[in-house]
Amino acid sequence: IRANYVGTNAALVTNAGNTFSGVHITDDAHDNIVGGPEPDSGNTIAYNGGAGVWIDETAGNGNLVDPNKIFQNGGIGIDIGNFGRTDNDPGDSDEGPNRGQNYPEIVQFNIDGNGNLIVTYKVDSTPGNSNYGFSGLYIEFFKADPSGEGELFLDFDHYTVADWGNGSPGDKTINLGNALSIGFLPGHRMTASATDANNNTSEFFPVA
Repeated sequence: IRANYVGTNAALVTNAGNTFSGVHITDDAHDNIVGGPEPDSGNTIAYNGGAGVWIDETAGNGNLVDPNKIFQNGGIGIDIGNFGRTDNDPGDSDEGPNRGQNYPEIVQFNIDGNGNLIVTYKVDSTPGNSNYGFSGLYIEFFKADPSGEGELFLDFDHYTVADWGNGSPGDKTINLGNALSIGFLPGHRMTASATDANNNTSEFFPVA
């Protein structure tokens, strides 16, 4: 599913949404791609009555959500499992659709004196429970809409086995670049998602 407007019209002027989730993956469906790494493959998923993307409790694994503009939906932006938010579990040992991949935890972020957006985050997902692959877990950062959905893709990073540390998730600090140039201003909020090497994408980090 790529380069579509799901729940809203192409001009983003009128609310042409529906009462259901924008994209619903169910019934053992696996290895689907919502968006994709190719240029201009992302979808705009907005103004739906349910979640933006719902990978429900009967779905399979390997369902990639990467990267899309997801905002102003009735439910959460990316919903994994039973309808509604699923909290992280210690070490990410739970199973279920997309193997219950834990989302990244944003520890803090700020715009420094040079105008750069500095983010500190961690992922509580042991290498034994998530496939880190060669590069590590793929972490996407977004400007969040008022409800905490990923409205605007900012940049990405990889959280490696070395970042995980020895038995507990280590904090990692990165520079996402000039905040103004990527569309992030003072007062904006941030969220993030994690995807393992098997294309299991998490829910968004719940913005407080």
